[in-house]
Amino acid sequence: MFWTWISLAFAAPASLSTLSPGDLILTEVMPEPAQVSFYRGQWIEIYNNTGGTVDLDGLIIDDGADTVTISGAVTVAPGDYAVIARRDNPAQNGGIPTVDVRASALRLYRNQTLTLRDADTVFDQVTFTDADFPDSVGSSLSLSTDLRDAAANDSSESWCPASSTYGDGDFGTPGSDNDDCPMPLSSAVVGDLIVTEVMRTTTAVESFRGEWFEIRNNAARSINLNGLQISDDGADILVVAEDL
Repeated sequence: MFWTWISLAFAAPASLSTLSPGDLILTEVMPEPAQVSFYRGQWIEIYNNTGGTVDLDGLIIDDGADTVTISGAVTVAPGDYAVIARRDNPAQNGGIPTVDVRASALRLYRNQTLTLRDADTVFDQVTFTDADFPDSVGSSLSLSTDLRDAAANDSSESWCPASSTYGDGDFGTPGSDNDDCPMPLSSAVVGDLIVTEVMRTTTAVESFRGEWFEIRNNAARSINLNGLQISDDGADILVVAEDL
């Protein structure tokens, strides 16, 4: 009997010193949970935007008033997430499925700048303002999955309240892909919305009761129609005044 020894070499996780701005980005923030108190249920999600595994040892999370430094090996696979939460017990934190790092000193507010950095490099920085970012009580602020970029996540239009629930019933996707965000109407271009069907004259009911028309979303993303103006030759104008 012959034994063949095969040596397998595995690449070590990349250290922060080898990373560039944008290699780690913020993709989800829970500032105001509803199912548990703020200090128990706050968390953030960090996305590994590189093609290799990264060790977060030494990463500094700066909330504008306090800093949290990750100490010890915390590896994140390429295209995967790390969840940093104030509490790591699911019976206390609202049922967050997985917490990679407990950071009890983390403080999240509706108006603040969050920064991911080490001693030398700022990997990502997002300023969340109450005036521009959507209301998020009971829901995380969620970065659209097609905009996982350190420049794109600077814009409030790239974020939306999460629509999936976790744990005790708050909305968010900690540790997994976010829900897609609808594109704001202001970002739509000519041809993104087209009229595809019109019912002008009905026979089953009076026309004024049964008239309707159909709009097709011709874009690659869902579109929020809030603010859309619909005019019938200018005589009357309907404005969509709610999220649709």
